[in-house]
Amino acid sequence: MWHAFLSHLLTSPNYSVEAVDAEVAEAAGELQQATRLTLPDALIVATGTVRKATAVVTQDRQLGRLQAVLPTCGPAEVE
Repeated sequence: MWHAFLSHLLTSPNYSVEAVDAEVAEAAGELQQATRLTLPDALIVATGTVRKATAVVTQDRQLGRLQAVLPTCGPAEVE
């Protein structure tokens, strides 16, 4: 099932899968320290922030509390 989801992410014009580089890693570390997010969540938000994303698509309510840093929306709002 996750293969179909990954394929959708990689081929849809509505999503972008981005690599983590040093700039994103540094931003994630700072964000994690300031917000107590887990490292994976901090990497997601930092990637979106550094890459100037419009929003992060997630179903994770924890990320929703960071609307001021980077807006979030659910998958149904994008498709």
